[in-house]
Amino acid sequence: MAEKSTLYILRPEFMGKLMKFKVHVDQQYIGFTRGQNFLKVLLDPGIHAITSKAGRFGNLFDMNIEIFPGKDLYIVQDLRTGWWTSNNELRIVNEEVGEKYLIQCKPGKQEIDEI
Repeated sequence: MAEKSTLYILRPEFMGKLMKFKVHVDQQYIGFTRGQNFLKVLLDPGIHAITSKAGRFGNLFDMNIEIFPGKDLYIVQDLRTGWWTSNNELRIVNEEVGEKYLIQCKPGKQEIDEI
């Protein structure tokens, strides 16, 4: 069996700190972040579907990622404020940026830590 890797979902921004962003990996709810929170989950190598939902009335953002054995991946949740709602976007960052954001964050509310 191939070595699992860690996926980090980071939300380093303070803005919108109280708004929950719910995260699913492969249609499994793993938890939520607020501002300056992170989630981490161990994944098998391969393609995985990530979904992030911004608040109660915000958007769903979907992204497919590829996990490689033993190589951690960092994804940042960006808050996009609108007139009536707030939305989110996901983007992959390199390890250096991911580690910098990780030390600025505290663990979010996590339900699952391995898929």
